[in-house]
Amino acid sequence: MYIGIVTSMVSLFKLLDHFDIEYSYLTIFYACYGLALLYIAGKDKGKYEWSTDVVYNAAHGLLALSAITLVLQTLASLNLSDDQIIPYFVSLVIMTSIFSWASVMLKDETLKGIYKNCAFLLSGVAYLSAGTWLGFSFLIQTEFYSLPLAIFLLWNGLALAACFVCYLHYYT
Repeated sequence: MYIGIVTSMVSLFKLLDHFDIEYSYLTIFYACYGLALLYIAGKDKGKYEWSTDVVYNAAHGLLALSAITLVLQTLASLNLSDDQIIPYFVSLVIMTSIFSWASVMLKDETLKGIYKNCAFLLSGVAYLSAGTWLGFSFLIQTEFYSLPLAIFLLWNGLALAACFVCYLHYYT
C-alpha cells in the first residue's frame, strides 16, 4: 500500500514537471493529495483496518512534509530584492486553508488541535515573511507613503513574531 502511494506521488511529480508547473507550487498539489487521502481514509468502511491506517499515516506524513518543505523553501528564498518569492506566499495561504480544512474534517480532537496549530503557524509564517518582504521593499521606495507603510508592516511582523513566542510558550 505504501509503495502504491509513493508511486502515485512520483507520478504526480512527473506529471507536474511535464506541464512545467513551477516548483514553488508543487507543495500545494502534494498537500491536496494528502487532504484527498485523509478524506478517503475517513470515508473508508472496509473490512481491513490496516488499510485505513496506512492511508491515514500516508496522508499525515504527506501533509507534514509538504508544510515543512514549503516553510523551508519560503525562508530560504526570502531575498528582499527578489520577486520570485510571491508564489511561495500564495502557496502558504493555500496551505493554510488546506490545514484548516483538515482540522475541520478530522474527528480526533488531538489531531484537530495539531492541524489547527499548524494552520496558525503557517499563516504566521506567511504574514511574517510577506510583511517583512513588503516592508523592506516599501522602505527603499521614495513615495511619501512608503516609509510609514514600511514601518507599519515591519512593526506588525515583529508583533506577530512576539505573539508566536507567547502562543508557543503558553499553549504548547
